[in-house]
Amino acid sequence: MPKPAKPDRYVVDRIGTPDPPSAEYFVMDVVHDWQAREALAYLGNKYRQHGYQVKAQECFDHLHATLPAHAAVMERRNPPLRGRKKNV
Repeated sequence: MPKPAKPDRYVVDRIGTPDPPSAEYFVMDVVHDWQAREALAYLGNKYRQHGYQVKAQECFDHLHATLPAHAAVMERRNPPLRGRKKNV
């Protein structure tokens, strides 16, 4: 059964073993929000430091898988400057 998450417009459903009833979730958009990508990389590093290799790898795999979509969004948001002369 889906469980409410934060921000309030999200719900989370788990496949497989159910989570404890006290579990809470926060959803981050790692395609459109570069700060969310930063936070996920930080979390992955913390997992790695504390010996949670599988969880760390899941964080970094997701960042890698979403990189092309994120790069496209950032390029649309901040198009490259055109027509500037290079200083020689």
